[in-house]
Parts: sequence; structure tokens; C-alpha cells
Amino acid sequence: MRAYLVIFLLLFSGPAFSDNVKDISNKKLNEYFKSDLDYEAFFLNLKSSLLSGDKQQVASLNLYPIRVNYPSGSVYYDTIEQFIENYDSIVTPEMLTRVKEQQFKNLSYNYNGLNIGFGDIWFSGICMDGALCKELKINVWAYSVLYVSKQ
Repeated sequence: MRAYLVIFLLLFSGPAFSDNVKDISNKKLNEYFKSDLDYEAFFLNLKSSLLSGDKQQVASLNLYPIRVNYPSGSVYYDTIEQFIENYDSIVTPEMLTRVKEQQFKNLSYNYNGLNIGFGDIWFSGICMDGALCKELKINVWAYSVLYVSKQ
């Protein structure tokens, strides 16, 4: 009888568990980064810009010099123009597949920031007015060009 009760609770309390996890996630985002809503708006803008292929808009969301981790090592691009020149080697079809599948609620994050995919794109914010953090500037600070083999 207890086994049935446990199964019943797990099956029918799923939404409650999901909501709690999301609440904890938003609480952590607010704790680490001051505002989950600002980050969600940034993520949606970045995702939309990447998927539409708007190189200029994507480049404008970066913090320069922008770090790009290639399999051969890291490269820093100092300007929007340099980033756009190298865009096709940075933003790969494989990365775009992970971006397309990524949902805000499933982003990974730690004290360094939030990341899309398997760490393909890292972004974070800087409080422009100190501890009050009423003005938050969010930018992408690194891309990692990953090639993940399918098993």
C-alpha cells in the first residue's frame, strides 16, 4: 500500500516539484546575479539574434575583448568588426542546434555566470552602480567552439 501512495504522490505532485525547482532557480539567480528577469530578457534577445543570423546584433551583446575557446586554444577578439569577421567559425551549426533547444529555465549557472548548451556561450552582468545594482549591464563574455561526438 505504501508503494502505491509513493507512486501516486510522485505522479500527481510533479507540477509542485517543478514549480519549487523553478522558484529555487530564480532565487539563486537573484542571489548570484541580482535579477532573473534581466537575464531572461537578455537570453531571449541573444537566442533570437543567434537563430536569425543577425551577426551585428550578436556582436553588440558581447563584452570586448571577447574570448573564444577553440579546440586549438583561446583567442580574444578586440572589436565588433573582428568578431563579425570570424562569426562563422565561432557560431557553428552545432552551437546553433543547442541554442535552439535551450530554454531559460534549463540554463546552467554558477558564480561565473550563465551558460548555454555545454558551456557554448557564457554571459553575466556587472552592476554599474555598485551594491544597489539598479543598473545591470549583461554581456556575453566567452564562446566555446565545441564539437560533441554522438555516441
